[in-house]
Amino acid sequence: MKTKAPSTISYPLMVPTEWYQFLEHQHLGSIDQETFVFDPTFGQGHLQYMEFQKGFWAQQMNFTLKAPFDITQTAGTTNDLFIVNFYLTKAPISQQIDEKIFEFNFDSISIMLSSSTSISLYDIPANEEVKIFQIGFTRDWLLANAFEDSNPNLKRLLLSDDPIYMAENLDYQFKYLVKEMDLLSSNRLLLFSGSLQLLNTLFTKFENRQLNSSQHSNIHHDDLESLLQVRTLMDENPLHPISLDELAQQSGMSLSKFKRYFKQVYGLSPYQYHLQNKLAVGLDRLHQNYSVSEVAFLLGYNNLSHFSKAFKKHYGFLPSNVQKDT
Repeated sequence: MKTKAPSTISYPLMVPTEWYQFLEHQHLGSIDQETFVFDPTFGQGHLQYMEFQKGFWAQQMNFTLKAPFDITQTAGTTNDLFIVNFYLTKAPISQQIDEKIFEFNFDSISIMLSSSTSISLYDIPANEEVKIFQIGFTRDWLLANAFEDSNPNLKRLLLSDDPIYMAENLDYQFKYLVKEMDLLSSNRLLLFSGSLQLLNTLFTKFENRQLNSSQHSNIHHDDLESLLQVRTLMDENPLHPISLDELAQQSGMSLSKFKRYFKQVYGLSPYQYHLQNKLAVGLDRLHQNYSVSEVAFLLGYNNLSHFSKAFKKHYGFLPSNVQKDT
């Protein structure tokens, strides 16, 4: 008689090979080389990973479950493993950390970095397509590859053994990078370089937040929520001209308070953040073989040299170089 799959599981954070073995032992499916295929009685879909270097990998999860499923990530003793999950579908996945519940999907908070000493409760819905792209790395890989003299605050945090949870939303810059990440169709070199770019972009955003908790201790939770809503609005409309007065009104703050809190939390002024998103759209269009003049017009530049100057200042190369590389 076939053993019935459980409706809930608990496990510490693991590398993909160990995790797939654990899932197979729980009768949730079977391993086929670097892929885990779900049992049809449990759901449809698969998990697949690719290791680029020792201690650094990417994993793609595409599945639909037949019944709700609860996962508990239990705490390890040291932060020897880290994962970054990019939630890429509309399916609402809730994650409880202490008393706080995060709702993850493509339209809200869509990125979460967590460490092996953290405890999380995940609720996976039934009959909803779930797609998650994950980057994982060990502390040893982090020490050997990620830090030199830069990112001192982030380095201090990630090399501690405190539980780590850091959330981000999927802005246009992330969306541009992550849309190319498909373990089934993209080549290994593209996936490796793309994973490094995603991780570097995420680390830069975290560092820009000025990670010391004292930086945010004077900001009320409601104000933080308002800032997130405003930033999401900016991310969803990267080509829409911004009005600081309207954004401040949207947040329910005075203009001076809004500008001060926005930069304190996100490390950029509202204008700089908008410009970053707008230029990311430009880079995307250049990769789609739009001409430099077409992109400049699309982004609202009347002067081509002004666009080229802003683009080079942000990316370090001219927009014309993108088309040459393409």
